[in-house]
Amino acid sequence: MSPDTAALVSAALLAYLAIGVAFSVLFVAFVIDRIDPAARGASLGVRLLLVPGAVLVWPLLVWRWMRSPNGIPAERTPHKQRAAAIQDHTP
Repeated sequence: MSPDTAALVSAALLAYLAIGVAFSVLFVAFVIDRIDPAARGASLGVRLLLVPGAVLVWPLLVWRWMRSPNGIPAERTPHKQRAAAIQDHTP
């Protein structure tokens, strides 16, 4: 790998991590309560444990947050879909 390529990869990785750190601080402080109701009232220790994961997967978290109409993403697993279908047909 050439030095220019290595510098470019390093800069891209640094930018990804910098955006991840900035997003994760905001996410853990303000957004997580809207996305996951179970996180409401979570202690500072729990929130700090979530920061490293949020740094790494921040694009996924942004995507889930942005595609949800009211801030809370709807889970569409096969189990939930089947349970809803059964519930709709009960008298």
